[in-house]
Formats: sequence, C-alpha cells, structure tokens
Amino acid sequence: MKLEFCFLSRHNPGTFVKSHCHNALEIVYYTEGRGRISFDSRSWDFSEHDFHIAPAGMFHKQNNTDELCAICIGVSGSGLEELTGTWHDFSGALRYPLEQLVKELNAKNESYEQITNGLLEQIVGLTRRIIVSQAKAEEAPKSEKIDKALHIIRENEGRISLDNISDTLYISKDYLRHLVRKSTGQSPLRHIISSRMEKAKRLLETTEKPIGEVADACGFNDIYYFSRFFKRNAKLPPAAYRKKYKTGR
Repeated sequence: MKLEFCFLSRHNPGTFVKSHCHNALEIVYYTEGRGRISFDSRSWDFSEHDFHIAPAGMFHKQNNTDELCAICIGVSGSGLEELTGTWHDFSGALRYPLEQLVKELNAKNESYEQITNGLLEQIVGLTRRIIVSQAKAEEAPKSEKIDKALHIIRENEGRISLDNISDTLYISKDYLRHLVRKSTGQSPLRHIISSRMEKAKRLLETTEKPIGEVADACGFNDIYYFSRFFKRNAKLPPAAYRKKYKTGR
C-alpha cells in the first residue's frame, strides 16, 4: 500500500469542481461545509464528517453550497475499490488520523515516513470498518434498530445522549427520532427522561442517599437542576417525594 498524494482542499461557497479523475483511489474527508458529489450517474449530498471514496480512473465532480474544507488522500493498493460512494463518520474516529497525516507530511520531522505509513494503515483500516459497520446497520430491520435504541437507554439508565445512541446504531439523530416516535409514540428524549426518572425514584424509595448523591447517580452535576427536573416530571421535589413514599407505605 502506498500514499500517492495528500493535501488540504479549501473552496469558497458556490464553487464547482469540474469532472476529473485520479491515478489512485481517492478518499476525501469533509471537515467543513456541505455540497453534492457525483460519480458517473450517481450523486450524493455531503456535509461535515462525510467522506467519499472514488476508485482510480472514476470521474467525479463536486459542487459545494458552503465554505468547504476537506482532506484529500490518494492511495494505491488499499483494496477499498469496491466501497465506492459517500459515507458518514458518526464518531469522528477517521478525522484524527487524517489530520495527523497532513501535519506529519507538512512538518517532515524525524521518522515521519514511518509514522505516516502507520497512519495510512490506520486510515484504511478505519475506513473499511466504518463502511462495513454502516452497511450491516442499514441492512438491519427498523424494528431491530428501535429495540436496540431502547435497550441502550435502559442499559445506561438514561445516562446517555442522542448523539451516543445514533453513533452506536450508525443512523442520524433525525432518523432515530423518527423511528422511535413512530413506533412508541414518544421521542427518544422522553424515553431517556423516563429512564432517569425511574432510577431517581428507585433510589429515593429504597435508599437513604442524600439528594445530592441521588442526583449524581442519575447523571446530574447540579443538585438544583436535578430538583427542578424531578419536580417537573414527578410533580414533587425529591425530598417531598421520598417523604410521601415512605409515609404511604
């Protein structure tokens, strides 16, 4: 495997890159901006954290709507030719080694060639992993994605964000909201809130932990915010809820 080229590409809003091809497979990672990329007769929209793969000799063109910044590398012998298209780096894992590759090649410090070779291996491996994982996720039935999302929320007792869930399932936050709301009648955020409330109530009912410790266990760093959150959802402050529960037993 060999790195054929590597450069940082910047374009002003509305720039059109005419149809062209390269002598090596190209990976383009968009760090800023939005636009549309076309390969032969196929086209994809792209935005920040998207990347595309164009095999050697494949003509492609690009039109960006915003100011654009992208890292472009050419690789021979990568074996990624069958993965042509545009993909999304949900976790951002691919961006770091690409940025490091650019820095190493610009600085050319001691042993930079060994380091860049290692980074290239990492980039190609991560690229394949991301694409294969997304392809498998897209093949999974919608019901399976919903079940997994709800399981993740329950398993983490609500101490998780929509970003974490969508990254794990390799789907966008908007699509996650759509699937869960359509299936359950509630948004993912409402499920997260319900899970956190269940844990808070359980701790208030079954332990003598101070309210601050209950808040911390449920993922709240601010006891006052936790108290407002709890009262808004349970109609009682935490201390009053605990007292009412123990009195009513």
